[in-house]
Amino acid sequence: SVIEHSATVTAVDRETVTVEIASRSACAACRLKDGCGIFDCRLHSLQIYSPTPERYQPGQTVMVTIAENRGWAAVLFAYVLPLMLFVELAVTWIFTADETAAAIYSLTILIPYYLVLALFRKSFARRFSFEIRD
Repeated sequence: SVIEHSATVTAVDRETVTVEIASRSACAACRLKDGCGIFDCRLHSLQIYSPTPERYQPGQTVMVTIAENRGWAAVLFAYVLPLMLFVELAVTWIFTADETAAAIYSLTILIPYYLVLALFRKSFARRFSFEIRD
């Protein structure tokens, strides 16, 4: 299965196309959203590698896709694993009753985790990148 979003091209480079995606909250399907003052809409900018960036022009509307399993894997690395590591803090605190030890132990796990993510960010960027659908 594939996740698709409509996006607008904002810039074209030698190897990349930069697009903006309008991210809407759960209210997006609501019939009253046009009259609602709290409708949440944010723009997210993405750089997408393209072997043929010359095919795209700023202002052009395109469809960007990512495989659903890649999206879930990204959520796992970005949110679930750090949350599990942070929950470990609570478990350590419960068993040791020492807040300082639990905090230090938790940081000794979280800091290397994020350093590894930072070191492999290019690999993650290729693995979890969006593609422009023709």
